[in-house]
Amino acid sequence: MRDHRHSQKAIAERCAKCEHPERDQRCRRAIYQPRHEASEHEAAPEGGEHSDIDPNDLGRPDGHIAGIHGINHRSPGAADELSRGGLMPTRMGGMTELPPLLEFDPEPVALIEPIPLATDGPVPERAVVCFFREVILEACGDGRAEQLSSFQWSHGDSVFYRLETDRGPVGVFHPGVGAPLACGLLEDAIASGCRKFVACGGAGALVPELALGHVLVPTAAIRDEGTSYHYLPAAREVQVDPRLVEVAVRVLEERQIPYTTGKSWTTDAPYRETRAKIASRRDEGCISVEMELAAFLAVAQHRRVDFVQYLYAGDDASGDTWDHRHWQTSSARKDLFDLAIETVLRL
Repeated sequence: MRDHRHSQKAIAERCAKCEHPERDQRCRRAIYQPRHEASEHEAAPEGGEHSDIDPNDLGRPDGHIAGIHGINHRSPGAADELSRGGLMPTRMGGMTELPPLLEFDPEPVALIEPIPLATDGPVPERAVVCFFREVILEACGDGRAEQLSSFQWSHGDSVFYRLETDRGPVGVFHPGVGAPLACGLLEDAIASGCRKFVACGGAGALVPELALGHVLVPTAAIRDEGTSYHYLPAAREVQVDPRLVEVAVRVLEERQIPYTTGKSWTTDAPYRETRAKIASRRDEGCISVEMELAAFLAVAQHRRVDFVQYLYAGDDASGDTWDHRHWQTSSARKDLFDLAIETVLRL
């Protein structure tokens, strides 16, 4: 989502302790099986040394991680090579030479685990993650949908709705903006029983031919944020399940809605979208830039749930100057929500 263009920010860090002390023990209990089983990974040899890594050379402009057998970090298989070489241990320690995001830990249970929301009724298996607050209020407000519960984070509450359709109920919620917060709410929804998700949001256009409101179906996301690295081993990008992309595309084609597929660039730093980075991302196939998709996909893979997203082309970041294009007033927002409802009912 691109709400960073406003002065208010909705990014929050979850408290290290549960806000409800009586639920502390539940917070520390795994309630479903994550993707990464401990048995699938082998621990690095104890006492291993990696003195050939020069921390001053990490992130060199030539695109290589220096001192690691010439591995190119832009290569999709680089993370696997690092892991096989014992440079990304399954247990922390002895790795101070590497950036923390490369210290992936496959341990399936964390100190704090998400717990089911306290709800006033059954939680739908399917949910739409909608970044358009005004659209949610129009579709679900004033009693048009049941308020099942609310996600309670330090930035404020976000209502979790149960919207009835002629083909079954659909959960609806706004995830906030930015990968850490959005994935926290996604985790809570999964813990509560949701298993199939379609998100709808806006994105910056990285190619000039994308008109305001044009529908995008991402097929992969460049992992230029931090959250995804805590759910999946380090890699340059994460893929959307092709089966889910096919469903999303089929819905568009049935309605004869023009669309574009391609990679999206997920970043934590909208004010560091430099011209050089934009050109580089465009060269590797990115058509859009946003702040959550890579992390959403990582959580979905880790928790073994379905996730696909619709985006629409909002502000234009493809030229020498940035063009806001008044993107938050686009009628595509309501249309995208309707598409998300239809798509999630087919999953």
